[in-house]
Amino acid sequence: MTAALRRAVPADVAALVSVFITAWRGGYGDVVPAEVLASLDPVTVAGWLGPLVGDDTTSTVVAAIDGEVAGFVRHGPDPDRPGDGYVAALYVDPRCGGHGVGRALLDRALTELHRAGRAQVGLWVFEANARARQLYERAGFRPDGRRTMDPRWRAPQIGYLRQARNVAVPLAPLPDVELAPIVRFEVDRVTRPLRRPFRTALRERRELAGWRLAVTTADGLTAIGTTVATPEITGDTDEAIRAALADPLHRAVAPGGNAADVLAAVATAGAGTPSAAAAVDVAVHGLIAAALGRTVAEVLGGTGDPDVPTVITVAVDRPEAMAEAAAELAAEGVRAVKVKLADAALDVARVLAVRDRLAGTPVTIRIDANQAWTGREAVDVLEALHGRGVQLELVEQPVAAHDLSGLAFVRARSPYPVLTDESVFTADDVRRVADAEAADMVNLKLLKCGGLHIARDIVAAA
Repeated sequence: MTAALRRAVPADVAALVSVFITAWRGGYGDVVPAEVLASLDPVTVAGWLGPLVGDDTTSTVVAAIDGEVAGFVRHGPDPDRPGDGYVAALYVDPRCGGHGVGRALLDRALTELHRAGRAQVGLWVFEANARARQLYERAGFRPDGRRTMDPRWRAPQIGYLRQARNVAVPLAPLPDVELAPIVRFEVDRVTRPLRRPFRTALRERRELAGWRLAVTTADGLTAIGTTVATPEITGDTDEAIRAALADPLHRAVAPGGNAADVLAAVATAGAGTPSAAAAVDVAVHGLIAAALGRTVAEVLGGTGDPDVPTVITVAVDRPEAMAEAAAELAAEGVRAVKVKLADAALDVARVLAVRDRLAGTPVTIRIDANQAWTGREAVDVLEALHGRGVQLELVEQPVAAHDLSGLAFVRARSPYPVLTDESVFTADDVRRVADAEAADMVNLKLLKCGGLHIARDIVAAA
Protein backbone atom coordinates (compact mmCIF):
# COMPACT_ATOMS: atom_id res chain seq x y z
CA MET A 1 0.00 0.00 0.00
CA THR A 2 1.84 3.09 -1.30
CA ALA A 3 0.55 6.63 -0.86
CA ALA A 4 1.01 9.34 -3.48
CA LEU A 5 1.50 12.83 -2.03
CA ARG A 6 0.20 15.96 -3.71
CA ARG A 7 -1.03 19.44 -2.93
CA ALA A 8 -4.68 19.64 -1.81
CA VAL A 9 -7.20 21.32 -4.09
CA PRO A 10 -10.70 22.66 -3.30
CA ALA A 11 -12.27 19.46 -4.64
CA ASP A 12 -10.55 17.56 -1.79
CA VAL A 13 -12.39 19.38 1.02
CA ALA A 14 -15.09 16.72 1.40
CA ALA A 15 -12.44 13.99 1.61
CA LEU A 16 -10.44 16.02 4.15
CA VAL A 17 -13.55 16.38 6.28
CA SER A 18 -14.16 12.64 6.12
CA VAL A 19 -10.57 11.84 7.14
CA PHE A 20 -10.73 14.34 10.00
CA ILE A 21 -13.94 12.98 11.49
CA THR A 22 -12.98 9.34 10.91
CA ALA A 23 -9.55 9.86 12.49
CA TRP A 24 -11.02 11.58 15.53
CA ARG A 25 -13.81 9.11 16.12
CA GLY A 26 -11.57 6.13 15.40
CA GLY A 27 -8.56 7.18 17.44
CA TYR A 28 -9.52 9.84 19.99
CA GLY A 29 -11.93 7.89 22.17
CA ASP A 30 -9.47 7.99 25.08
CA VAL A 31 -8.17 11.44 24.23
CA VAL A 32 -11.14 13.85 24.24
CA PRO A 33 -14.58 13.65 25.87
CA ALA A 34 -17.17 11.52 24.08
CA GLU A 35 -19.50 14.48 23.65
CA VAL A 36 -16.80 16.30 21.66
CA LEU A 37 -16.59 13.41 19.23
CA ALA A 38 -20.38 13.18 19.00
CA SER A 39 -20.61 16.90 18.17
CA LEU A 40 -18.39 16.68 15.09
CA ASP A 41 -20.42 17.16 11.93
CA PRO A 42 -19.30 17.55 8.31
CA VAL A 43 -20.68 21.06 7.85
CA THR A 44 -18.84 22.47 10.86
CA VAL A 45 -15.58 20.71 10.02
CA ALA A 46 -15.83 21.86 6.40
CA GLY A 47 -16.14 25.39 7.73
CA TRP A 48 -12.81 24.96 9.48
CA LEU A 49 -10.92 23.15 6.73
CA GLY A 50 -12.38 24.59 3.53
CA PRO A 51 -10.84 28.07 3.77
CA LEU A 52 -7.41 26.58 4.49
CA VAL A 53 -7.12 24.78 1.14
CA GLY A 54 -5.38 27.20 -1.16
CA ASP A 55 -4.59 29.58 1.70
CA ASP A 56 -1.51 31.70 0.93
CA THR A 57 0.03 31.35 4.38
CA THR A 58 -0.25 27.59 4.87
CA SER A 59 0.12 24.48 2.74
CA THR A 60 -2.06 21.36 2.79
CA VAL A 61 -0.69 18.10 1.39
CA VAL A 62 -2.82 14.98 0.92
CA ALA A 63 -1.81 11.33 0.74
CA ALA A 64 -3.84 9.36 -1.78
CA ILE A 65 -4.02 5.57 -2.06
CA ASP A 66 -5.59 4.25 -5.25
CA GLY A 67 -6.89 7.75 -5.87
CA GLU A 68 -8.65 8.04 -2.49
CA VAL A 69 -7.48 10.56 0.13
CA ALA A 70 -6.06 8.60 3.08
CA GLY A 71 -4.62 11.45 5.11
CA PHE A 72 -3.43 15.05 5.07
CA VAL A 73 -1.01 17.43 6.73
CA ARG A 74 -1.17 21.22 7.00
CA HIS A 75 1.91 23.31 7.73
CA GLY A 76 3.15 26.86 7.57
CA PRO A 77 4.72 29.59 9.72
CA ASP A 78 4.46 29.21 13.49
CA PRO A 79 1.94 31.76 14.83
CA ASP A 80 3.77 31.91 18.17
CA ARG A 81 7.42 31.89 17.06
CA PRO A 82 8.29 34.15 14.11
CA GLY A 83 10.65 32.47 11.69
CA ASP A 84 9.82 28.94 12.85
CA GLY A 85 7.69 26.34 11.07
CA TYR A 86 4.47 24.83 12.36
CA VAL A 87 2.64 21.56 11.74
CA ALA A 88 -0.94 22.63 12.25
CA ALA A 89 -2.70 19.33 11.52
CA LEU A 90 -1.84 15.74 10.62
CA TYR A 91 -4.58 13.12 10.23
CA VAL A 92 -4.68 9.65 8.70
CA ASP A 93 -7.72 7.49 8.07
CA PRO A 94 -7.45 4.68 10.68
CA ARG A 95 -8.13 2.12 7.96
CA CYS A 96 -4.79 3.12 6.41
CA GLY A 97 -2.83 3.05 9.66
CA GLY A 98 0.40 1.09 9.97
CA HIS A 99 1.51 1.72 6.38
CA GLY A 100 3.72 4.77 6.94
CA VAL A 101 1.21 7.33 5.65
CA GLY A 102 1.55 9.57 8.70
CA ARG A 103 5.35 9.50 8.60
CA ALA A 104 5.37 10.21 4.85
CA LEU A 105 3.12 13.23 5.34
CA LEU A 106 5.18 14.51 8.26
CA ASP A 107 8.42 14.08 6.32
CA ARG A 108 6.93 16.05 3.41
CA ALA A 109 5.88 18.85 5.75
CA LEU A 110 9.32 19.01 7.37
CA THR A 111 11.03 19.00 3.98
CA GLU A 112 8.89 21.85 2.66
CA LEU A 113 9.34 23.87 5.85
CA HIS A 114 13.09 23.34 5.67
CA ARG A 115 13.19 24.51 2.05
CA ALA A 116 11.27 27.61 3.11
CA GLY A 117 14.01 28.39 5.64
CA ARG A 118 12.01 27.25 8.67
CA ALA A 119 14.48 24.77 10.16
CA GLN A 120 12.91 24.73 13.64
CA VAL A 121 9.36 23.37 13.77
CA GLY A 122 6.69 23.33 16.48
CA LEU A 123 3.29 21.72 16.93
CA TRP A 124 0.60 20.91 19.49
CA VAL A 125 -0.49 17.39 20.36
CA PHE A 126 -3.05 16.05 22.81
CA GLU A 127 -1.26 14.93 25.95
CA ALA A 128 -3.17 11.62 25.99
CA ASN A 129 -2.51 10.85 22.31
CA ALA A 130 0.34 8.39 22.84
CA ARG A 131 0.41 7.18 19.24
CA ALA A 132 0.77 10.68 17.78
CA ARG A 133 3.39 11.62 20.35
CA GLN A 134 5.41 8.57 19.41
CA LEU A 135 5.25 9.52 15.73
CA TYR A 136 6.50 13.02 16.47
CA GLU A 137 9.23 11.82 18.81
CA ARG A 138 10.45 9.41 16.15
CA ALA A 139 10.82 12.43 13.88
CA GLY A 140 12.91 14.30 16.43
CA PHE A 141 10.25 16.37 18.20
CA ARG A 142 10.44 16.79 21.97
CA PRO A 143 8.08 18.41 24.54
CA ASP A 144 9.02 22.06 24.92
CA GLY A 145 7.18 22.86 28.17
CA ARG A 146 4.16 24.61 26.68
CA ARG A 147 0.64 23.57 27.62
CA THR A 148 -2.80 24.71 26.48
CA MET A 149 -6.46 23.74 26.55
CA ASP A 150 -8.61 24.50 23.50
CA PRO A 151 -12.20 25.01 24.76
CA ARG A 152 -13.53 23.21 21.69
CA TRP A 153 -11.78 19.96 22.57
CA ARG A 154 -11.68 20.14 26.39
CA ALA A 155 -8.49 18.06 26.62
CA PRO A 156 -4.97 19.24 27.50
CA GLN A 157 -2.44 19.71 24.72
CA ILE A 158 1.32 20.00 25.02
CA GLY A 159 3.76 21.79 22.76
CA TYR A 160 6.43 19.90 20.85
CA LEU A 161 9.51 21.36 19.17
CA ARG A 162 11.92 19.92 16.62
CA GLN A 163 15.20 21.75 16.92
CA ALA A 164 16.90 23.09 13.82
CA ARG A 165 19.09 20.55 12.05
CA ASN A 166 20.95 20.46 8.75
CA VAL A 167 20.58 24.23 8.46
CA ALA A 168 21.97 25.37 5.13
CA VAL A 169 24.69 27.70 6.43
CA PRO A 170 27.19 28.60 3.68
CA LEU A 171 30.67 27.29 4.47
CA ALA A 172 33.43 29.85 4.70
CA PRO A 173 35.59 29.76 1.54
CA LEU A 174 39.06 28.37 2.03
CA PRO A 175 41.53 31.29 2.32
CA ASP A 176 43.88 31.82 -0.61
CA VAL A 177 47.18 31.05 1.11
CA GLU A 178 50.55 30.03 -0.30
CA LEU A 179 52.41 27.54 1.89
CA ALA A 180 56.21 27.32 1.88
CA PRO A 181 57.83 23.90 1.32
CA ILE A 182 57.77 21.47 4.22
CA VAL A 183 61.22 21.09 5.80
CA ARG A 184 60.21 18.91 8.77
CA PHE A 185 57.74 16.02 8.61
CA GLU A 186 58.10 13.94 11.78
CA VAL A 187 55.89 11.02 12.73
CA ASP A 188 55.95 9.67 16.29
CA ARG A 189 54.15 6.79 17.98
CA VAL A 190 52.08 7.86 20.98
CA THR A 191 50.59 5.50 23.60
CA ARG A 192 48.56 6.30 26.68
CA PRO A 193 46.91 3.93 29.16
CA LEU A 194 43.12 4.09 29.43
CA ARG A 195 41.42 4.48 32.80
CA ARG A 196 38.91 1.82 31.76
CA PRO A 197 38.87 -0.65 28.88
CA PHE A 198 37.17 0.80 25.80
CA ARG A 199 34.84 -1.96 24.64
CA THR A 200 32.22 -1.84 21.88
CA ALA A 201 30.41 -4.37 19.70
CA LEU A 202 33.35 -4.13 17.26
CA ARG A 203 36.53 -3.87 19.32
CA GLU A 204 38.25 -3.60 22.69
CA ARG A 205 41.17 -1.33 23.61
CA ARG A 206 43.08 -1.05 26.90
CA GLU A 207 45.40 1.71 25.79
CA LEU A 208 45.28 4.61 23.36
CA ALA A 209 47.87 3.99 20.65
CA GLY A 210 48.13 6.49 17.84
CA TRP A 211 50.34 8.62 15.64
CA ARG A 212 51.44 12.24 16.04
CA LEU A 213 52.58 14.23 13.01
CA ALA A 214 54.56 17.46 13.35
CA VAL A 215 55.26 19.62 10.29
CA THR A 216 57.32 22.78 9.79
CA THR A 217 57.53 24.99 6.72
CA ALA A 218 60.62 26.71 5.34
CA ASP A 219 59.37 30.02 6.74
CA GLY A 220 58.97 28.64 10.25
CA LEU A 221 55.28 27.82 10.53
CA THR A 222 54.48 24.68 12.56
CA ALA A 223 51.42 22.50 13.03
CA ILE A 224 50.46 19.04 14.20
CA GLY A 225 47.98 16.32 13.26
CA THR A 226 47.09 13.08 15.00
CA THR A 227 45.38 9.83 14.12
CA VAL A 228 44.66 6.33 15.42
CA ALA A 229 44.08 3.03 13.67
CA THR A 230 40.54 1.67 13.74
CA PRO A 231 40.74 -1.20 11.24
CA GLU A 232 37.35 -2.55 12.33
CA ILE A 233 35.78 0.66 10.98
CA THR A 234 38.07 2.29 8.41
CA GLY A 235 40.19 -0.71 7.43
CA ASP A 236 43.32 1.33 8.22
CA THR A 237 45.91 -0.61 10.26
CA ASP A 238 48.88 0.94 12.06
CA GLU A 239 51.17 -0.44 9.36
CA ALA A 240 49.07 1.12 6.59
CA ILE A 241 48.98 4.49 8.35
CA ARG A 242 52.75 4.52 8.92
CA ALA A 243 53.44 3.60 5.30
CA ALA A 244 51.04 6.22 3.92
CA LEU A 245 52.54 8.97 6.08
CA ALA A 246 56.10 7.98 5.19
CA ASP A 247 55.70 8.13 1.44
CA PRO A 248 52.68 9.28 -0.59
CA LEU A 249 51.32 11.77 1.95
CA HIS A 250 54.76 13.20 2.74
CA ARG A 251 55.44 13.67 -0.96
CA ALA A 252 52.03 15.30 -1.45
CA VAL A 253 52.74 18.17 0.95
CA ALA A 254 56.53 18.53 0.69
CA PRO A 255 56.60 21.09 -2.16
CA GLY A 256 54.11 23.45 -0.49
CA GLY A 257 52.12 25.71 -2.80
CA ASN A 258 48.58 26.98 -2.88
CA ALA A 259 46.73 25.65 0.20
CA ALA A 260 43.74 24.41 -1.79
CA ASP A 261 46.02 22.51 -4.15
CA VAL A 262 47.95 21.00 -1.24
CA LEU A 263 44.75 19.79 0.39
CA ALA A 264 43.55 18.30 -2.89
CA ALA A 265 46.88 16.49 -3.22
CA VAL A 266 46.50 15.11 0.30
CA ALA A 267 43.00 13.83 -0.50
CA THR A 268 44.31 12.06 -3.61
CA ALA A 269 47.39 10.58 -1.96
CA GLY A 270 45.45 9.41 1.08
CA ALA A 271 42.36 8.09 -0.65
CA GLY A 272 43.14 4.52 0.40
CA THR A 273 44.08 5.38 3.99
CA PRO A 274 41.71 8.10 5.22
CA SER A 275 42.98 7.89 8.80
CA ALA A 276 46.48 8.82 7.67
CA ALA A 277 45.17 11.51 5.33
CA ALA A 278 43.21 13.07 8.19
CA ALA A 279 46.38 13.67 10.22
CA VAL A 280 48.08 15.45 7.31
CA ASP A 281 44.92 17.35 6.35
CA VAL A 282 44.53 18.69 9.89
CA ALA A 283 48.19 19.69 10.00
CA VAL A 284 47.82 21.58 6.70
CA HIS A 285 44.79 23.40 8.08
CA GLY A 286 46.94 24.28 11.08
CA LEU A 287 49.55 25.79 8.75
CA ILE A 288 46.88 27.81 6.95
CA ALA A 289 45.65 29.16 10.28
CA ALA A 290 49.20 29.97 11.41
CA ALA A 291 49.91 31.84 8.18
CA LEU A 292 46.86 34.02 8.80
CA GLY A 293 47.39 34.42 12.54
CA ARG A 294 44.05 32.77 13.21
CA THR A 295 42.72 29.53 14.72
CA VAL A 296 41.62 26.60 12.59
CA ALA A 297 38.08 27.15 13.87
CA GLU A 298 38.15 30.71 12.56
CA VAL A 299 39.54 29.56 9.20
CA LEU A 300 36.57 27.20 8.92
CA GLY A 301 34.13 30.00 9.71
CA GLY A 302 33.59 29.21 13.40
CA THR A 303 32.68 31.81 16.00
CA GLY A 304 35.38 30.87 18.46
CA ASP A 305 32.85 29.92 21.14
CA PRO A 306 34.83 27.67 23.54
CA ASP A 307 31.73 26.08 25.08
CA VAL A 308 31.54 23.03 22.83
CA PRO A 309 30.06 20.06 24.68
CA THR A 310 31.57 16.65 24.11
CA VAL A 311 30.17 13.19 24.70
CA ILE A 312 32.04 10.63 26.81
CA THR A 313 31.65 6.93 26.11
CA VAL A 314 30.42 4.33 28.58
CA ALA A 315 31.99 1.11 27.31
CA VAL A 316 30.15 -2.20 26.99
CA ASP A 317 30.17 -4.12 30.28
CA ARG A 318 27.81 -5.63 32.83
CA PRO A 319 24.81 -3.33 33.49
CA GLU A 320 25.90 -2.49 37.04
CA ALA A 321 29.48 -1.72 35.92
CA MET A 322 28.21 0.57 33.15
CA ALA A 323 25.94 2.37 35.63
CA GLU A 324 28.90 2.90 37.95
CA ALA A 325 31.04 4.25 35.10
CA ALA A 326 28.27 6.66 34.08
CA ALA A 327 27.91 7.88 37.67
CA GLU A 328 31.64 8.58 37.87
CA LEU A 329 31.47 10.61 34.66
CA ALA A 330 28.53 12.60 35.98
CA ALA A 331 30.47 13.36 39.17
CA GLU A 332 33.32 14.69 37.02
CA GLY A 333 30.96 17.17 35.34
CA VAL A 334 30.31 15.31 32.09
CA ARG A 335 27.06 16.53 30.52
CA ALA A 336 26.40 13.79 27.96
CA VAL A 337 27.27 10.10 27.73
CA LYS A 338 27.22 7.66 24.86
CA VAL A 339 26.26 4.19 26.08
CA LYS A 340 27.83 1.48 23.94
CA LEU A 341 25.70 -1.61 23.36
CA ALA A 342 26.51 -5.01 21.91
CA ASP A 343 23.73 -7.62 22.16
CA ALA A 344 20.00 -7.10 22.18
CA ALA A 345 19.41 -9.66 24.94
CA LEU A 346 21.20 -7.54 27.55
CA ASP A 347 21.13 -4.05 26.09
CA VAL A 348 17.80 -2.95 27.58
CA ALA A 349 19.08 -3.85 31.05
CA ARG A 350 22.30 -1.91 30.37
CA VAL A 351 20.48 1.27 29.39
CA LEU A 352 17.99 1.04 32.23
CA ALA A 353 20.83 0.64 34.73
CA VAL A 354 22.57 3.75 33.39
CA ARG A 355 19.32 5.72 33.24
CA ASP A 356 18.44 4.85 36.82
CA ARG A 357 21.91 5.70 38.10
CA LEU A 358 21.89 9.09 36.35
CA ALA A 359 18.41 10.00 37.62
CA GLY A 360 18.45 13.49 39.08
CA THR A 361 21.55 14.58 37.15
CA PRO A 362 21.61 16.87 34.08
CA VAL A 363 23.44 14.23 32.03
CA THR A 364 21.83 13.33 28.71
CA ILE A 365 22.08 9.83 27.24
CA ARG A 366 22.57 8.58 23.72
CA ILE A 367 23.16 4.96 22.71
CA ASP A 368 25.37 3.35 20.08
CA ALA A 369 24.97 -0.26 18.96
CA ASN A 370 27.90 -0.13 16.51
CA GLN A 371 26.00 -2.31 13.98
CA ALA A 372 25.22 -5.00 16.58
CA TRP A 373 21.49 -5.44 15.95
CA THR A 374 19.21 -6.59 13.19
CA GLY A 375 16.45 -4.18 12.21
CA ARG A 376 13.85 -6.16 14.17
CA GLU A 377 16.09 -6.38 17.25
CA ALA A 378 16.71 -2.64 17.10
CA VAL A 379 13.02 -1.79 17.00
CA ASP A 380 12.28 -4.20 19.85
CA VAL A 381 15.03 -2.70 22.03
CA LEU A 382 14.03 0.89 21.28
CA GLU A 383 10.33 0.28 21.88
CA ALA A 384 11.16 -1.46 25.17
CA LEU A 385 13.24 1.52 26.29
CA HIS A 386 10.57 3.99 25.22
CA GLY A 387 7.94 1.97 27.05
CA ARG A 388 10.03 2.26 30.22
CA GLY A 389 10.16 6.04 29.86
CA VAL A 390 13.82 6.25 28.85
CA GLN A 391 14.74 9.63 27.35
CA LEU A 392 17.46 9.35 24.71
CA GLU A 393 19.04 12.02 22.53
CA LEU A 394 19.49 9.52 19.70
CA VAL A 395 20.37 5.96 18.72
CA GLU A 396 23.52 5.49 16.67
CA GLN A 397 24.19 2.91 13.94
CA PRO A 398 21.74 0.24 15.10
CA VAL A 399 22.32 -2.10 12.13
CA ALA A 400 25.11 -3.16 9.79
CA ALA A 401 26.73 -0.33 7.84
CA HIS A 402 25.75 -1.73 4.43
CA ASP A 403 22.12 -2.38 5.41
CA LEU A 404 20.42 0.88 4.41
CA SER A 405 17.05 -0.82 4.05
CA GLY A 406 17.40 -2.11 7.60
CA LEU A 407 18.44 1.33 8.79
CA ALA A 408 15.39 2.85 7.09
CA PHE A 409 13.20 0.16 8.70
CA VAL A 410 14.49 1.21 12.13
CA ARG A 411 14.18 4.93 11.47
CA ALA A 412 10.56 4.57 10.38
CA ARG A 413 9.71 2.84 13.66
CA SER A 414 12.15 4.30 16.17
CA PRO A 415 10.82 6.52 18.97
CA TYR A 416 14.19 8.27 18.92
CA PRO A 417 16.20 10.07 16.20
CA VAL A 418 18.56 7.78 14.30
CA LEU A 419 22.20 8.75 13.74
CA THR A 420 24.29 6.89 11.19
CA ASP A 421 28.04 6.50 11.60
CA GLU A 422 29.66 3.57 9.82
CA SER A 423 27.25 3.89 6.88
CA VAL A 424 28.76 7.25 5.86
CA PHE A 425 32.36 7.88 4.75
CA THR A 426 31.76 10.22 1.80
CA ALA A 427 29.37 12.84 0.45
CA ASP A 428 27.93 10.19 -1.88
CA ASP A 429 27.19 8.02 1.16
CA VAL A 430 25.21 10.89 2.68
CA ARG A 431 23.15 11.17 -0.48
CA ARG A 432 22.44 7.43 -0.48
CA VAL A 433 21.31 7.56 3.15
CA ALA A 434 19.11 10.56 2.38
CA ASP A 435 17.58 8.88 -0.67
CA ALA A 436 16.75 5.83 1.46
CA GLU A 437 15.33 8.07 4.24
CA ALA A 438 17.46 5.91 6.52
CA ALA A 439 18.70 8.38 9.15
CA ASP A 440 18.03 11.74 10.75
CA MET A 441 21.68 12.65 11.37
CA VAL A 442 25.22 11.72 10.38
CA ASN A 443 28.22 11.20 12.65
CA LEU A 444 31.02 13.00 10.83
CA LYS A 445 34.47 11.64 11.74
CA LEU A 446 37.67 12.91 10.18
CA LEU A 447 39.38 9.53 10.37
CA LYS A 448 36.61 8.02 8.22
CA CYS A 449 36.51 10.66 5.51
CA GLY A 450 40.14 11.80 5.38
CA GLY A 451 40.12 15.19 7.06
CA LEU A 452 38.49 18.59 7.23
CA HIS A 453 38.74 19.25 3.50
CA ILE A 454 36.54 16.28 2.57
CA ALA A 455 34.38 16.76 5.66
CA ARG A 456 33.30 20.11 4.24
CA ASP A 457 31.96 18.31 1.15
CA ILE A 458 30.00 15.94 3.39
CA VAL A 459 28.53 18.85 5.37
CA ALA A 460 27.46 20.51 2.13
CA ALA A 461 25.82 17.28 0.95
CA ALA A 462 23.95 16.86 4.23
